[in-house]
Amino acid sequence: MHFYEASIITTKDGLHCQVYGNEHPVNSILVKPKYIPTDKIECDVLQYRFLSGKRMNRLNLWADAKKLKEYIEQFKKAYPHYILQSDIHGEERLLFSVPIDSIERVYFPKRGFSELMKISKEHLDAHLYLIHELAHFLLGSGLTIDQIGITYSTLVGHYLSDKSDINIVIYGKKNFWKLMEYLKTAKHPLLRWKTREEWQQFWQRRNRHHVFLETEFVELMLNKKSEGFFDNSLFVIFCAEEKDETWFKWGKETYKQLGCVKIQAVIEDSFSSIARPGMYAVKNAKIISPLPLSARNVCNEKEIKQVVFYSRDYCMLANKGEMIEVSGVLEEVSSKEKGRFYRVTIGYFDAYLDGRITDEYIKPISSRKFCNAKFSLLDNSGNQKIIELTDLNEPNNKFSTAVCEFCKEQKQNVGDTTEYGAKIICKVENSKTANDKSISNAAWFATLSPKTAGDPLCDFSVQLIPAKHLRYFSEINSSKELAQNYGIIFGKISYAISKIIKEESNNNNIIPIAAYGKCKHPDEHIHIKLFPYRNAVAQPFTVDSSYEKKEVFKDKEIGEEFIKMKPVKKKQISENRLQELSQKLITLCNGDTHEKN
Repeated sequence: MHFYEASIITTKDGLHCQVYGNEHPVNSILVKPKYIPTDKIECDVLQYRFLSGKRMNRLNLWADAKKLKEYIEQFKKAYPHYILQSDIHGEERLLFSVPIDSIERVYFPKRGFSELMKISKEHLDAHLYLIHELAHFLLGSGLTIDQIGITYSTLVGHYLSDKSDINIVIYGKKNFWKLMEYLKTAKHPLLRWKTREEWQQFWQRRNRHHVFLETEFVELMLNKKSEGFFDNSLFVIFCAEEKDETWFKWGKETYKQLGCVKIQAVIEDSFSSIARPGMYAVKNAKIISPLPLSARNVCNEKEIKQVVFYSRDYCMLANKGEMIEVSGVLEEVSSKEKGRFYRVTIGYFDAYLDGRITDEYIKPISSRKFCNAKFSLLDNSGNQKIIELTDLNEPNNKFSTAVCEFCKEQKQNVGDTTEYGAKIICKVENSKTANDKSISNAAWFATLSPKTAGDPLCDFSVQLIPAKHLRYFSEINSSKELAQNYGIIFGKISYAISKIIKEESNNNNIIPIAAYGKCKHPDEHIHIKLFPYRNAVAQPFTVDSSYEKKEVFKDKEIGEEFIKMKPVKKKQISENRLQELSQKLITLCNGDTHEKN
């Protein structure tokens, strides 16, 4: 018998399980336990439900990690036959499966939907009536009834008419893509898509703040047409591969874990990014984090051919020709049909237990199309260079200089005001460039920000910025002069800030100064901030030992631990104060700043 993705299985000992994918071992079905009876094990951080005459825990992988790990250990002892001893994965993998002889009943989404559509509308309650209406709307795409299914609580029959979601299954990847195209323009008076605020709530609830900035997550999700509301009832549309179109075959490949890795790669094919497990075929992969010891001298980054995921959040994130950044488990794949290659996998069940899930992600980092196009570019010497986009392994930072605010500011003189309202207070460059008015790749400049996260009456922030568009701090080491000039300007600004703090403070023995910088975005112009370290901005940072001593609290809704910190917001410095500070800093930075002991 063929088990479709999103079918529901009930077991002889009362578990309700969700089927994962359409490829399974010979004698069992891969699942995620969804509802687990509490007669053998239970967990107070998991939601309780009453189903089939039993009290159940609803398994939530985003629950408190410590409690979840304890619960899964109990599960292994209470239900050892539902833990798969996989012969194609390593022993570190946690996989759930239901042996064929432990199955009590299978609820098939396609069969359930067909039965529902045979019932006259006047015999349906409000929930089922709404599904009937949504189904007729979706059939307008050209799909047929035998290509659609219904799953989860509606399929099993324990839905709540005024609260339960509508979960639709589309059979066949071509059919799913066809429906997504239809929904881009189709209209219905009961249809609306999720708002920014609703996606923001989802971002917080699913802990996506560990992976995406809120704004970038929301923008990605707004483009999806697989999740919305129909007469204010949430609906989610899933894809189930047909049995002859799965992108891998169970038993035809083996997987060896080589450690965790972070890569950038160009998508070669996103057709299977709608399934679960889903897959992006990639090329031109580049490893951007240290390669695990177990993978050195073994893995060639060019042989990384796939990015595999288990969470629906990563479906349809990017298209062919776009670039993605991926953090996950590097695996060596030995295939009977394709030979040896490598893949990066995100979202194994065990990732939720060891905390790895907060470091795993897939996210687009470029929307440019890498489609055999060519363009010309001036290198640092002014010579024209032809670049073929298909050969790029990372975003081309040369595009940034045209729009980067820092790249524009580096052309201004000391004393000038930038578009942002900052004051140029110092420049360090080579004597020959200062004479011929050209800009050196080794030059640095500093600006006084018009805003401060501290007290605007006494605090301020200075930014150190390389004239060259650098993206990583390691690039400061690209030339001796660049590194030397960084040291010089850092010393000048530190001296100037300390003098001002001494002058304005009653306690001259304490000179609290902090420096902050980050290399996070692949196309960002790096900068380092220096500022008085006091009041709200003097709170411990995550790498400080004092941070670990803060009292730990727990969120009652999602079970996540957190610590309390004072809110910090940037405030505008008055024009008089900004002018006075800039003049002081300019004078101090351009005088003899070498203090004598």
